[in-house]
Amino acid sequence: IIVPTRGQQKDIGPGTSHKGLVLKHWLQGKEPLDVARDTHHSLHAVERYIQHFSRVAFLKRKGFDPLHIALTVGISTAAVDTYLELYEKTHWKTQFSGRYEEIDLIGARHYEAEDLKKGALSQGTRPRSERSRP
Repeated sequence: IIVPTRGQQKDIGPGTSHKGLVLKHWLQGKEPLDVARDTHHSLHAVERYIQHFSRVAFLKRKGFDPLHIALTVGISTAAVDTYLELYEKTHWKTQFSGRYEEIDLIGARHYEAEDLKKGALSQGTRPRSERSRP
């Protein structure tokens, strides 16, 4: 017995999403609340797209391959491919440079914080407040 899925009934394929549209609005400088309103998405969904895209873009800039990006961020390789496609189309354009600087700053802080939690950084590179802790 083959049970039809909602996707088949509503003609929704697995790749149908509005991530690209949402992220283009954000990259152009709109705030997440405005993006949510303009694209008829929830603020939670918009923030999730931005967070995932930012982490994917940061890790790509660090030299990670798509599989390792997917494992690190905790999303599918198909989602990583979607985000990387948008990254390749936009990262070199000066109109988006402000957002990519923001992504680099936030990504570096997140990356360092995760490494500190895991104890991956050496004592010499830890912030002064962290050095005195056992």
